[in-house]
Amino acid sequence: MSKPMRAVVIGAGVGGLSAAIRLAAKGCAVTVLEQLPNAGGKLNLLEDRGFRFDTGPSLVTLPWVFEDLFAAAGEKLSDHLELIRLEPICRYVYPDGTGFDASADLPTMMANLETFSSGAGEDFNAFFGHAARAWRGSRQPFLESAISSPLDFVKNGVPWADIGALLPFPTLHGLAARFFDDSRMQQFVGRYATYTGSSPYRAPATLSTVLYSEYAYGAWYVKGGLYRIATALEGIARKLGVQFEFGATATKIQLEDTTAPIMPDRKQQAVEAVTLTDGRRFPADVVICNADAATLYADLLPKHLDERSKRLEPSISGFVMMLGVAGETSGLEHHNIFFSHDYKKEFVQIFDELRPATDPTIYVCISSKSDPSQAPPAHENWFVLVNAPPTGGTDWGKEAEPYAARILELLAHRGYDIRSKVVTQHLMTPSDLETRYKTFRGGIYGTSSNSVSAAFLRPKNRSSRVEGLYLASGSAHPGGGLPLVMLSGKLAAEAAIKDWKP
Repeated sequence: MSKPMRAVVIGAGVGGLSAAIRLAAKGCAVTVLEQLPNAGGKLNLLEDRGFRFDTGPSLVTLPWVFEDLFAAAGEKLSDHLELIRLEPICRYVYPDGTGFDASADLPTMMANLETFSSGAGEDFNAFFGHAARAWRGSRQPFLESAISSPLDFVKNGVPWADIGALLPFPTLHGLAARFFDDSRMQQFVGRYATYTGSSPYRAPATLSTVLYSEYAYGAWYVKGGLYRIATALEGIARKLGVQFEFGATATKIQLEDTTAPIMPDRKQQAVEAVTLTDGRRFPADVVICNADAATLYADLLPKHLDERSKRLEPSISGFVMMLGVAGETSGLEHHNIFFSHDYKKEFVQIFDELRPATDPTIYVCISSKSDPSQAPPAHENWFVLVNAPPTGGTDWGKEAEPYAARILELLAHRGYDIRSKVVTQHLMTPSDLETRYKTFRGGIYGTSSNSVSAAFLRPKNRSSRVEGLYLASGSAHPGGGLPLVMLSGKLAAEAAIKDWKP
């Protein structure tokens, strides 16, 4: 490039860091504006009395996506982060006291499932094969490609042999019911819809790919905590010359008119600069928005440019308890799931009734099981998460403490009464997520995948309304979760570089 591109990235979350690194590696002049005092976005850290809690993602999947990002900067992942493969991936516990350990080693997984439920091992093997076909058919044309419609998906080269596995019908729960007679196994498969902030009873069957990605590529933990990902990416970005402005809240993306027509009666507009609450102005040839798409269109752009983001269904939110616990608990692993008695009712309460589930599925992550540095000696750091509705139906200011007590009571009924052992407690509600990270109604993944068309209705990585505007976040294509957000940043940066005309 004869003239360096001036890129302004709004947000230092994983998507913004990914895009910034890739742009800087190509010689662009990059400035990252972040409203929080540190990088990471929802991938963040809370420290208290010797306890360390990753406040957002707690699992690394698809490690090749991470390796690719580090390689784009001329770096090696292993020089910056130590990934620890978790085995088992997760311990699943059902209300009747039964359960199994999930393993990324297929023979071990099949053996564990056969012990748990006769025939479940072979059923899982068959389901895994189906999911592998769906993954093979969607990885390149969907996850690794910028798309604007289902037609693009087909044009990008879906292998004909995998078309059948890519059909969105039935729902993910319906697909599980075709392979598994045991309702407990159906519940296990359905859980993977929540990785996209969705209900297994409404999300398409193609989400079998989420399960496949975890068992094909394994589940990983970063020694020292997942927040080290954010600090490593920030360090690499700075090494490449990226400038960071923390405590910098963007208020407006300034636009200028161009002559490129977008509609017969309207001219397309181009980005010109980003302004902050303190009045500072950052000129830009391109803007990469790592903020939630709903925030982008509602707060940073003229109202007529809204691209339906607020009319889509928000993703599931979360109610989080970060607990410092005295003692060492036997019978639990690094990751644990305590399933609810009535899974379907849980999602009806969350998505249809917009209220906290009375009997929620409870996820417990105790990273100190694998990494003692995350808690003081003879203590554990419990990160407890339950699915929660988007904001709008619950006064969390009043309900947070009673709901936390309810979850601890449910854990006690399941054999893990830690109420007298809690030495520190921090809560994070959907309202907190909405306020702190400006997420659409507190949704963790932007919008849900509770329809066949949802994946194609997500905001695209290249804006069709504003020249020089690109989106790189969990609310944009291809979706939420650490590896997908990194891919979102990659797609946005690649589009910006391709479009640049000095």
